[in-house]
Amino acid sequence: MSKLLKQNNLEIWKKAMRVATGTDTVYVPVKTFDAIVIAGSQNPNTLTCFVNSTDFSINNLEVRYMVCISDGEIDVPADDSNVTVAMSQFTDPYIVKSSELNSKNLVIGDTEISLVNGNILIQQGGITITLSNNKIGIKNGSQDFKTIMDTHFNNLFAMTFTNGAGTTSPANNLSDLQQDKENFDELWQ
Repeated sequence: MSKLLKQNNLEIWKKAMRVATGTDTVYVPVKTFDAIVIAGSQNPNTLTCFVNSTDFSINNLEVRYMVCISDGEIDVPADDSNVTVAMSQFTDPYIVKSSELNSKNLVIGDTEISLVNGNILIQQGGITITLSNNKIGIKNGSQDFKTIMDTHFNNLFAMTFTNGAGTTSPANNLSDLQQDKENFDELWQ
């Protein structure tokens, strides 16, 4: 949107505010309350869940995970976690703070970073990097780096050579290769 159009919209808004309220500034009361996320109420399609207030004055209220879902960041509260909910006459109820998260997703351009159950997942285009349980995983589409390297190690183990005495395998290097593979398996998933 052009700067001129944005400026015109802002001016129209300010004029409407002055006419309606007599001032450019409007104070919108925001109600906040503490609540508990109802277990099993998460809806990943609408990015909402249901809560009960801790003082039991509000029950089974559907709330959004955040005030603005399309801002590139989504915090998904855990079942039975304590949350603070805010709402006003201009906004649907939304969570402003959670005691515990199921996941956190951050989207910047074509890159998505997700933290789920202690694992970190980074996706950009067709490349996916996974960090979990002290291991790393890298995939490019259907190609899996660990599978490629496992195949490479297996091919090395099976390799034989022909020399003047006949066919042999490099037995003295096999233990070194086996240790390399074990080291590799400890790091990659």
